[in-house]
Amino acid sequence: MAHRRAGTVAPEWATRRRLAHHSRGSRTRRSPVLRGDWSVESGYLAGKRIAARDDVTAVFCSNDQMALGFYRAVAEADKRVPQDISVVGFDDTADARGYAPPLTSMHQDFAEVGQRCVSSALALVGGRDVPALSVVVPQLVVRDSTAPPAL
Repeated sequence: MAHRRAGTVAPEWATRRRLAHHSRGSRTRRSPVLRGDWSVESGYLAGKRIAARDDVTAVFCSNDQMALGFYRAVAEADKRVPQDISVVGFDDTADARGYAPPLTSMHQDFAEVGQRCVSSALALVGGRDVPALSVVVPQLVVRDSTAPPAL
């Protein structure tokens, strides 16, 4: 999808990294990076700011709860998901399917993440070698909250 500008709603530590990337001379057009605190309300407040702009055609919210608040702000601005702005969340919570429209989200296998953490902790406590750091790669679950931008 050829979105002109994509925003981000994320906690402070993540927004600092994104802003640092821009300040190091990134050649990409500066996209809005707004702070959220994982809550529906913070997604709503960020959504009000982004929905007031006409140049942002997509947004990534660092969790599905912030995406839910973002949806509300978009609707209050008389805009539509995904016709006017595409939205992607993270966590793929069970509720994401019930959003209107159903939310596209990154699915993180938290059981696998937890199992790896516990295994490493038990190895440390038991005096054994800790397995090498491994990443549990999230999977994109495409639903109805994303579309190519309107021309």
